[in-house]
Amino acid sequence: MLEAIYTKALTELFKEKRILLVILLASIIMLYLPYQIFTKISFDEAIMATAIDFYFIFYSVMIVLLLAYSANYNLFLQEKTTKTIHSLLATPLNIKTIWLGKTLAICTMGYILSFILSFVFLFILNNFIVTGKNIYPSIHGIISLLLINPIICIFLVGNIGILTLISKDEMKVRIGFFIFIFASLYFINPKKVSADLSLFPYQLIIVLILFVITNISLKFLSNEKVILSVD
Repeated sequence: MLEAIYTKALTELFKEKRILLVILLASIIMLYLPYQIFTKISFDEAIMATAIDFYFIFYSVMIVLLLAYSANYNLFLQEKTTKTIHSLLATPLNIKTIWLGKTLAICTMGYILSFILSFVFLFILNNFIVTGKNIYPSIHGIISLLLINPIICIFLVGNIGILTLISKDEMKVRIGFFIFIFASLYFINPKKVSADLSLFPYQLIIVLILFVITNISLKFLSNEKVILSVD
């Protein structure tokens, strides 16, 4: 059942022209913005290595969230506004299975984009920002991109999905999500991260906090709550 929901949701996203436009816009933003920031950082091999780690650790999450902002509308909000969610809830499918399948679909599409852009930016860094030396992400940066950040994104996107499904005022959820994304882009800056700072403990703390929040949020996700939010 989960596989069917996941496959259907992922197929819908890849067929949606608006999502493809968002992918293009997200790609421009997440290549141009770091390019402008990193070109203003005084060159030092250790600092630039930290900068590319920053992209793999932080910007890769932002890429997923930018896509999720739009994909959340297609897979969660539109189901409610068109009331097709009633048809899904009338099937033997559990609401938590529906939520998880759609969440995983959004994160999968987002992380395909995130993975590609991370290595595209690595190419840009080595060929257009830094000359004469090759800068590569650390093992921590690669582990973050491949393992830690997908978990963080599943929790973040999943909680947005839960709020969308049970909220009677989805616009507030969307506005809050939008503010969160762009506030993060504005306030978290690689120039403020020292070359010797390890972000790994902070990532683990974030994962733990999000795990607890998600488990609490799931207690409120039920067929009854979703139906009440539609009516």
